Amino acid sequence: LAFNQSMDPASVEMNFSLISPAGQPIPGTFEGGENDREMVFAPAELLARNATYTFQLAGQAQALGGTPLGNGFSSTFSTVGGLVITSTNPQPGGVSDIHEGVTLNLSSFVSSDEDVDLLEYISITPEVSDLYYWAGYEGREINLNGNFEPLTQYQITISADLPDIWGGTLGFDYPLSFQTSALKPSLNFSQYANYLYLT
Repeated sequence: LAFNQSMDPASVEMNFSLISPAGQPIPGTFEGGENDREMVFAPAELLARNATYTFQLAGQAQALGGTPLGNGFSSTFSTVGGLVITSTNPQPGGVSDIHEGVTLNLSSFVSSDEDVDLLEYISITPEVSDLYYWAGYEGREINLNGNFEPLTQYQITISADLPDIWGGTLGFDYPLSFQTSALKPSLNFSQYANYLYLT
C-alpha cells in the first residue's frame, strides 16, 4: 500500500483486510516502508493458485497526525495459476534452425538461481552435446541451446517434477518433438586482401 503522507501503522493494520475467494480474512503481518508512506502485507501462508482475492482498507485508517482516510479503498487481484508450458518454439512437430535452440514459455516462474539446475528435469533424444539453458522473461521462459545436428529428429521430455518458485510442479511429462533444418549454404574466404590468387 502506498500513501501520499505518513500513516499510523497500527491504524492501517487495524483497518486492512485481505479476503479469500470464500470470503474469509487472510492472516498475515505488516511491514512499514519509508516514512510510513508505504506498508506491505505478507500473508502467513501461500495464497491459493489461480484464485481471486480482495483487499480492503476502511476509511477509518488514519494518517500519522490523526486525520482519517475518509474514503475506503478496495481492489481485487488474481494469483498465478499452476505451472503449465503455454507454448514452445519450435512448435510441436515443427522445424528449427540448429542455431536457434528451443524456447519453452511458461505460465509460472521457475528459479533462475544457479543452485537449481533445470536440466535435471529435461531430457533430449538423441543427446545434444554442450547442452545449456538460461531462464528468461523473469523466469517464465526456459531457453535451451547446444550442438544440435542438422536434419535430425529430436524428442524432448520435460519432467512432471519441473518445479516453480512456489513449490508447484508441472504435474505431467511434457513431450516436444521437432526436426532441425538443413545447414544453409555458405562460402567464406580466409584471404583478407583486396585480391585473390588462383593457382
